[in-house]
Amino acid sequence: MDDNWPAHAVIELINVGLAMALRGILLRPRVGSSRGLLLVGKGTTLRNTRYIHCGKNIILEDYVEIQALSKRGILFSDNVSLGRYTVVRPTGNYGGQIGEGMVVGGGSSFGPYCYVGCSGYISIGSNVMIGPRVSFFGENHIYNDINLPIRSQGVKKGPIVVEDDVWIGANSVILPNVRIGMGAIIASGAVVTKNVEPYTIVGGVPARKIKYRPGYCAFSTATGDWGLGAGESEAQSPIATPKSLA
Repeated sequence: MDDNWPAHAVIELINVGLAMALRGILLRPRVGSSRGLLLVGKGTTLRNTRYIHCGKNIILEDYVEIQALSKRGILFSDNVSLGRYTVVRPTGNYGGQIGEGMVVGGGSSFGPYCYVGCSGYISIGSNVMIGPRVSFFGENHIYNDINLPIRSQGVKKGPIVVEDDVWIGANSVILPNVRIGMGAIIASGAVVTKNVEPYTIVGGVPARKIKYRPGYCAFSTATGDWGLGAGESEAQSPIATPKSLA
Protein backbone atom coordinates (compact mmCIF):
# COMPACT_ATOMS: atom_id res chain seq x y z
CA MET A 1 0.00 0.00 0.00
CA ASP A 2 1.13 3.55 -0.76
CA ASP A 3 2.42 5.25 2.39
CA ASN A 4 0.50 8.39 1.42
CA TRP A 5 -2.91 6.84 2.08
CA PRO A 6 -4.73 8.96 4.71
CA ALA A 7 -5.72 7.25 7.96
CA HIS A 8 -9.48 7.49 7.29
CA ALA A 9 -9.07 5.74 3.94
CA VAL A 10 -7.05 2.94 5.55
CA ILE A 11 -9.73 2.48 8.22
CA GLU A 12 -12.45 2.30 5.56
CA LEU A 13 -10.41 -0.26 3.60
CA ILE A 14 -10.03 -2.39 6.73
CA ASN A 15 -13.76 -2.21 7.45
CA VAL A 16 -14.63 -3.26 3.89
CA GLY A 17 -12.11 -6.09 4.07
CA LEU A 18 -13.53 -7.36 7.35
CA ALA A 19 -17.06 -7.36 5.95
CA MET A 20 -15.88 -9.26 2.85
CA ALA A 21 -14.00 -11.75 5.02
CA LEU A 22 -17.11 -12.39 7.12
CA ARG A 23 -19.17 -13.10 4.01
CA GLY A 24 -16.41 -15.43 2.86
CA ILE A 25 -16.49 -17.34 6.13
CA LEU A 26 -20.24 -17.83 5.75
CA LEU A 27 -19.80 -18.97 2.14
CA ARG A 28 -16.94 -21.44 2.63
CA PRO A 29 -19.07 -24.35 3.90
CA ARG A 30 -21.20 -24.12 0.74
CA VAL A 31 -18.44 -24.24 -1.91
CA GLY A 32 -16.90 -27.46 -3.19
CA SER A 33 -13.54 -26.60 -1.62
CA SER A 34 -11.63 -23.58 -0.34
CA ARG A 35 -7.97 -23.63 0.76
CA GLY A 36 -7.69 -20.19 2.31
CA LEU A 37 -8.98 -16.65 2.63
CA LEU A 38 -12.13 -15.92 0.63
CA LEU A 39 -13.32 -12.31 0.35
CA VAL A 40 -16.88 -11.80 -0.88
CA GLY A 41 -18.42 -8.43 -1.72
CA LYS A 42 -21.97 -7.32 -1.10
CA GLY A 43 -24.76 -8.33 -3.45
CA THR A 44 -22.96 -11.35 -4.89
CA THR A 45 -25.12 -14.09 -6.44
CA LEU A 46 -23.64 -17.60 -6.33
CA ARG A 47 -25.66 -20.58 -7.55
CA ASN A 48 -24.72 -24.29 -7.41
CA THR A 49 -21.77 -23.41 -5.20
CA ARG A 50 -20.66 -27.04 -4.77
CA TYR A 51 -19.10 -26.71 -8.25
CA ILE A 52 -16.84 -23.83 -7.13
CA HIS A 53 -13.31 -24.68 -5.95
CA CYS A 54 -11.10 -21.94 -4.53
CA GLY A 55 -7.43 -21.59 -3.73
CA LYS A 56 -6.05 -19.02 -1.30
CA ASN A 57 -6.85 -15.31 -1.28
CA ILE A 58 -9.83 -15.25 -3.64
CA ILE A 59 -11.66 -11.92 -4.10
CA LEU A 60 -15.21 -11.73 -5.45
CA GLU A 61 -16.09 -8.04 -5.56
CA ASP A 62 -19.56 -6.53 -5.17
CA TYR A 63 -22.38 -7.92 -7.32
CA VAL A 64 -20.36 -10.74 -8.90
CA GLU A 65 -22.64 -13.45 -10.30
CA ILE A 66 -21.54 -17.08 -10.71
CA GLN A 67 -23.90 -19.76 -11.99
CA ALA A 68 -21.49 -22.60 -11.30
CA LEU A 69 -23.44 -25.60 -12.62
CA SER A 70 -20.97 -27.21 -15.04
CA LYS A 71 -19.43 -30.50 -16.07
CA ARG A 72 -15.88 -29.61 -15.01
CA GLY A 73 -16.52 -27.02 -12.33
CA ILE A 74 -15.33 -23.48 -11.69
CA LEU A 75 -11.74 -23.58 -10.39
CA PHE A 76 -9.87 -20.57 -9.03
CA SER A 77 -6.18 -20.92 -8.16
CA ASP A 78 -4.49 -18.72 -5.54
CA ASN A 79 -4.77 -14.91 -5.64
CA VAL A 80 -7.56 -14.63 -8.20
CA SER A 81 -9.93 -11.65 -8.22
CA LEU A 82 -13.22 -10.97 -10.03
CA GLY A 83 -14.20 -7.31 -10.43
CA ARG A 84 -17.58 -5.77 -9.67
CA TYR A 85 -20.53 -7.07 -11.69
CA THR A 86 -18.50 -9.81 -13.37
CA VAL A 87 -20.69 -12.71 -14.56
CA VAL A 88 -19.51 -16.33 -14.90
CA ARG A 89 -22.14 -18.45 -16.61
CA PRO A 90 -21.38 -21.92 -17.99
CA THR A 91 -25.07 -22.86 -17.93
CA GLY A 92 -28.23 -20.80 -18.35
CA ASN A 93 -30.23 -19.83 -15.31
CA TYR A 94 -33.43 -21.31 -16.75
CA GLY A 95 -32.39 -24.71 -18.10
CA GLY A 96 -30.65 -25.79 -21.29
CA GLN A 97 -27.47 -27.77 -21.80
CA ILE A 98 -24.98 -27.95 -18.95
CA GLY A 99 -21.76 -26.12 -19.85
CA GLU A 100 -18.16 -27.19 -19.37
CA GLY A 101 -16.83 -24.65 -16.84
CA MET A 102 -13.52 -22.85 -16.39
CA VAL A 103 -10.17 -22.79 -14.61
CA VAL A 104 -8.24 -19.64 -13.67
CA GLY A 105 -4.54 -19.72 -12.84
CA GLY A 106 -2.83 -18.03 -9.91
CA GLY A 107 -2.51 -14.26 -9.78
CA SER A 108 -5.04 -13.60 -12.55
CA SER A 109 -7.64 -10.85 -12.33
CA PHE A 110 -10.85 -9.78 -14.07
CA GLY A 111 -11.83 -6.12 -14.23
CA PRO A 112 -15.37 -4.87 -13.58
CA TYR A 113 -18.28 -5.94 -15.78
CA CYS A 114 -16.58 -8.92 -17.43
CA TYR A 115 -18.67 -11.73 -18.88
CA VAL A 116 -17.42 -15.32 -19.00
CA GLY A 117 -19.73 -17.61 -20.95
CA CYS A 118 -17.91 -20.86 -20.28
CA SER A 119 -20.35 -23.28 -21.90
CA GLY A 120 -17.27 -24.38 -23.84
CA TYR A 121 -14.31 -24.95 -21.51
CA ILE A 122 -12.27 -21.84 -20.74
CA SER A 123 -8.74 -22.06 -19.36
CA ILE A 124 -7.10 -18.87 -18.09
CA GLY A 125 -3.40 -19.08 -17.24
CA SER A 126 -1.44 -17.49 -14.41
CA ASN A 127 -0.83 -13.75 -14.02
CA VAL A 128 -3.36 -12.84 -16.70
CA MET A 129 -4.71 -9.27 -16.57
CA ILE A 130 -8.22 -8.87 -17.96
CA GLY A 131 -9.54 -5.33 -18.29
CA PRO A 132 -13.07 -4.05 -17.69
CA ARG A 133 -15.97 -5.27 -19.83
CA VAL A 134 -14.07 -8.11 -21.50
CA SER A 135 -16.30 -10.93 -22.78
CA PHE A 136 -15.48 -14.59 -23.36
CA PHE A 137 -17.92 -16.71 -25.37
CA GLY A 138 -17.43 -20.47 -25.33
CA GLU A 139 -20.12 -21.08 -27.93
CA ASN A 140 -21.54 -19.69 -31.16
CA HIS A 141 -25.06 -19.89 -32.55
CA ILE A 142 -25.62 -22.16 -35.54
CA TYR A 143 -27.21 -20.25 -38.42
CA ASN A 144 -26.91 -22.55 -41.48
CA ASP A 145 -30.64 -22.93 -42.19
CA ILE A 146 -32.25 -19.68 -43.35
CA ASN A 147 -35.69 -21.31 -43.05
CA LEU A 148 -35.39 -21.65 -39.29
CA PRO A 149 -35.00 -18.95 -36.64
CA ILE A 150 -31.39 -18.78 -35.52
CA ARG A 151 -32.43 -19.33 -31.91
CA SER A 152 -33.97 -22.69 -32.94
CA GLN A 153 -30.78 -24.06 -34.53
CA GLY A 154 -28.79 -24.59 -31.36
CA VAL A 155 -25.21 -23.70 -30.56
CA LYS A 156 -21.74 -25.08 -31.19
CA LYS A 157 -19.38 -25.07 -28.23
CA GLY A 158 -15.64 -24.49 -28.42
CA PRO A 159 -12.78 -24.04 -25.95
CA ILE A 160 -10.82 -20.90 -25.17
CA VAL A 161 -7.24 -21.06 -23.84
CA VAL A 162 -5.43 -17.99 -22.51
CA GLU A 163 -1.83 -18.79 -21.62
CA ASP A 164 0.24 -17.18 -18.83
CA ASP A 165 1.13 -13.48 -18.60
CA VAL A 166 -1.45 -12.21 -21.10
CA TRP A 167 -2.93 -8.70 -20.95
CA ILE A 168 -6.43 -8.33 -22.42
CA GLY A 169 -7.53 -4.70 -22.85
CA ALA A 170 -10.93 -3.29 -21.95
CA ASN A 171 -14.01 -4.08 -24.06
CA SER A 172 -12.34 -6.95 -25.93
CA VAL A 173 -14.28 -10.02 -27.06
CA ILE A 174 -12.78 -13.52 -27.16
CA LEU A 175 -14.66 -16.04 -29.31
CA PRO A 176 -14.54 -19.87 -29.12
CA ASN A 177 -11.82 -22.13 -30.54
CA VAL A 178 -9.10 -19.58 -29.78
CA ARG A 179 -5.72 -19.92 -28.05
CA ILE A 180 -3.97 -16.75 -26.91
CA GLY A 181 -0.26 -17.41 -26.54
CA MET A 182 1.96 -16.60 -23.58
CA GLY A 183 2.80 -12.95 -23.07
CA ALA A 184 0.42 -11.67 -25.75
CA ILE A 185 -1.36 -8.32 -25.53
CA ILE A 186 -4.91 -7.81 -26.80
CA ALA A 187 -5.63 -4.15 -27.57
CA SER A 188 -8.78 -2.58 -26.18
CA GLY A 189 -11.90 -3.29 -28.21
CA ALA A 190 -10.39 -6.16 -30.19
CA VAL A 191 -12.49 -9.12 -31.32
CA VAL A 192 -10.32 -12.24 -31.23
CA THR A 193 -11.54 -14.87 -33.71
CA LYS A 194 -8.37 -16.93 -34.22
CA ASN A 195 -5.21 -17.99 -32.41
CA VAL A 196 -2.77 -15.33 -31.19
CA GLU A 197 0.97 -16.03 -31.27
CA PRO A 198 2.99 -15.72 -28.05
CA TYR A 199 4.38 -12.26 -27.28
CA THR A 200 2.43 -10.52 -30.03
CA ILE A 201 0.24 -7.42 -29.83
CA VAL A 202 -3.05 -7.71 -31.70
CA GLY A 203 -5.95 -5.33 -32.20
CA GLY A 204 -8.92 -4.52 -34.38
CA VAL A 205 -12.11 -6.22 -35.56
CA PRO A 206 -11.30 -8.96 -36.24
CA ALA A 207 -8.03 -8.87 -34.30
CA ARG A 208 -4.85 -8.87 -36.40
CA LYS A 209 -1.19 -8.86 -35.44
CA ILE A 210 0.21 -5.36 -34.98
CA LYS A 211 3.74 -6.31 -33.95
CA TYR A 212 5.78 -8.43 -31.59
CA ARG A 213 6.52 -7.17 -28.11
CA PRO A 214 9.90 -5.40 -27.84
CA GLY A 215 12.80 -7.76 -27.30
CA TYR A 216 10.94 -10.88 -28.38
CA CYS A 217 12.75 -13.22 -30.75
CA ALA A 218 10.28 -14.73 -33.23
CA PHE A 219 10.92 -17.84 -35.30
CA SER A 220 10.13 -17.57 -39.00
CA THR A 221 8.82 -20.74 -40.62
CA ALA A 222 9.54 -19.14 -44.00
CA THR A 223 13.26 -18.55 -43.40
CA GLY A 224 13.95 -20.98 -40.57
CA ASP A 225 15.60 -18.16 -38.62
CA TRP A 226 15.02 -16.31 -35.39
CA GLY A 227 14.35 -12.59 -35.79
CA LEU A 228 13.63 -9.57 -33.64
CA GLY A 229 10.13 -8.26 -33.13
CA ALA A 230 8.80 -5.74 -35.60
CA GLY A 231 10.41 -2.33 -35.55
CA GLU A 232 13.51 -3.36 -33.59
CA SER A 233 17.21 -3.63 -34.26
CA GLU A 234 19.88 -5.53 -32.38
CA ALA A 235 21.10 -2.27 -30.87
CA GLN A 236 17.73 -1.40 -29.41
CA SER A 237 17.12 -4.26 -27.01
CA PRO A 238 18.47 -7.66 -26.02
CA ILE A 239 16.83 -10.65 -27.65
CA ALA A 240 14.65 -12.71 -25.36
CA THR A 241 13.21 -16.10 -26.25
CA PRO A 242 10.22 -17.54 -24.39
CA LYS A 243 11.07 -20.02 -21.65
CA SER A 244 9.31 -22.80 -23.48
CA LEU A 245 11.63 -22.34 -26.46
CA ALA A 246 14.88 -21.40 -24.74
